[in-house]
Amino acid sequence: MRIDLHVHTRESSAAPEYWLGELIGVQECYTPAESALAEALRKGLDGVAITNHDSADDALRLARARPARVVPGCEYTVYAGRDRYVHVVALGIDRGRHERLMHERSRGLARFAGFCRGEGLVHFLAHPAWEVGREKRGIEPADLREWLEHFDVIESLNGNCQIENEIASGLARYFRKSRVGGSDAHDIDHIGSVWTEAEADTPAEFLDRVRAGETAPGGTPTTHGEFTGAVRAIIGAFYRRELLKTFRGGSVGGYVAHAGIDGFLKTVIKFAILPAYFIVPQTASVAYLDKLRETAKRLRDRLIDALELDLAKSIASEKLGVEERSRRLLSGLRELSAAFGGE
Repeated sequence: MRIDLHVHTRESSAAPEYWLGELIGVQECYTPAESALAEALRKGLDGVAITNHDSADDALRLARARPARVVPGCEYTVYAGRDRYVHVVALGIDRGRHERLMHERSRGLARFAGFCRGEGLVHFLAHPAWEVGREKRGIEPADLREWLEHFDVIESLNGNCQIENEIASGLARYFRKSRVGGSDAHDIDHIGSVWTEAEADTPAEFLDRVRAGETAPGGTPTTHGEFTGAVRAIIGAFYRRELLKTFRGGSVGGYVAHAGIDGFLKTVIKFAILPAYFIVPQTASVAYLDKLRETAKRLRDRLIDALELDLAKSIASEKLGVEERSRRLLSGLRELSAAFGGE
């Protein structure tokens, strides 16, 4: 089976992470859950995991209706200490476990991952390096190593992450973690661009294969141009909804009567900046991704340096002869280099 393990629907209603979207009130996804599943099946996949941000209504509802095709899940925002938050995808949830996980996510990553493990829930660290460039204090190598202690599975191939996937893949190889992939699609066009493959006939068997580490990610992440297209698609969906709201009143007077003067003025402002829809997403999203790329490259280099230092300290602490110490160090450095692409 091939399943896209990281799909969003319109239940993910927070503002996206670019300034125009935040300014005019765009939400990060407008895709109906049924359409998300249909798109994945159309592209030849066997199913999807619906994983909205800190919400599971769509996932649980669609999994009840299409249990052979849908894995119920959620992408939780989990407190990781020192003012840091990570995204953790938990799969195979039900209503009770979801409510408990919503409670545990604020109590720390160790508590959250421990509950998942105790309940037998498949859970993985999503896009481990994606937070780079977005926090006042960027991710440190020590953060990544600390987070990985709580996971047997990480998302090494994310449809939006590009160079950050190199860090995730290197971490998975070096620390012997199982790897999964998902599109992380917030627009319908990119659903199924990345997936996870396993020998299974049902979603339950598929999750068993994930637990056993018998999976492989596949697909191709979005390019700069495709990311820009996704931004435009989301903003376009926003404006279509705004037009429907306006016409629902039957006339401008009817809309004003329904929305009030404040609502009418806000709508005028939104449509006044509509030309930016054609200009800003191109420049802003490319610049945004370039910034992430540069920051991720620096993190990757610092991470490799930190792992090399850890390796040297670990070998130095053992009672070894000079030749054995040199052999172990050389072998470890080769393993590290192979894990992160030989650079």
